[in-house]
Amino acid sequence: MSISWGNRVIADTTFKGLHGRQVVGEYGGRFSIGFEVKNWTEDGPLPHVALSHAPVTLSSGLQTLVGFAVPECVCPFNAGAHSYSTAALFDLVLTQRTIEGIEVMRGGGDISLSLKIQGLISRAEAVQQIRDEVTCTIGQSDWLRFLNECGYGRSMLFEIPLPSKLDAAPSTTQEALLRAREQFLQGHYQESIGTCRRVLESLTHELDQSSELETVKRASREERQSMSITGRELAMRLAAINYSHPAHHADHRGSDTSFDRLDASMLLGVTASLAATALSRHRSANRSNGST
Repeated sequence: MSISWGNRVIADTTFKGLHGRQVVGEYGGRFSIGFEVKNWTEDGPLPHVALSHAPVTLSSGLQTLVGFAVPECVCPFNAGAHSYSTAALFDLVLTQRTIEGIEVMRGGGDISLSLKIQGLISRAEAVQQIRDEVTCTIGQSDWLRFLNECGYGRSMLFEIPLPSKLDAAPSTTQEALLRAREQFLQGHYQESIGTCRRVLESLTHELDQSSELETVKRASREERQSMSITGRELAMRLAAINYSHPAHHADHRGSDTSFDRLDASMLLGVTASLAATALSRHRSANRSNGST
C-alpha cells in the first residue's frame, strides 16, 4: 500500500518483519515497516507526515482487533527532491490472553496481521488524513521465533529442577519436554501428547518406580484411599499415561482418539508438573541419604 497526498504517492509501505522484546508482565512485538519514499517534484511546500497509533487486526475472519502499535518516531521520513528507502518500528504490547487467542486461531500454522497506518499529512495549512493498511504475513518459523524472543510459553513447562546424581535422566527428560512444547507450538498436538507419554514412561524407568507404579495400578479402592502422597502422585502419572495412549499407539482403534489443542495444553502442563515434582522429590531423597 502507500501513503499519498491526493493522487500523488509520497511513500510505498511494506512489512519487513516482526521481532519480540521483553516487557515486564506482558509480551512485546516490534513491527518493522519499510518506506520507499518517492521524489517530490511538485511546486509549493513539501508534504510533512506525522503518524499516530496503528490498529493491528487479525487479517482473517472479522478483522478482530489485536491492539494498537505505537510508532517509535512520529515523523519517520521527510519527502524531498530525491527518493530513498527507510524503515520505522511500531511497538505492540500483548497480554498472555491475547497471544493465547491468536494461537488458537493460528492452529500451529502461519498468521496474517494487518497494521493500519494512521496519521496526518500537512502542506502548509492544508491537511489530509493518512489511511494505509500494511498486510503482515508471518510464517510459522518466524512466529515461533517471535514467541521465543518475547518470552512467551517459558512458564508453560514450569521450572524443572534436575538432580545432578542422575546420569542421562535430566537431559533426556528436559529435552523431551522441550520437544513436546515445540510440537505443541507447531500445532502437532497428537505428536506433543505422544511425546508427553514417553516422558512419563521414561521418568518411571529412570527413577526405578516401575514396581511402585504396578502396585498403584493393582490397588483396590480401599487401598487407594490410604495411599501416601507419593502413591497418589504415581496414580496421577498413571492416569496421564493412560489418557495419552491413543496418541502413542497409531494402531489404536476408537471413536474418540483425535486430540486437539486443549488436550495437548492440558497434558503438557500435567506432564511438566509431574516431572518437576518427581525429580525434585528424588533430589531431596538423595540429599537426605547423603547426609546420614
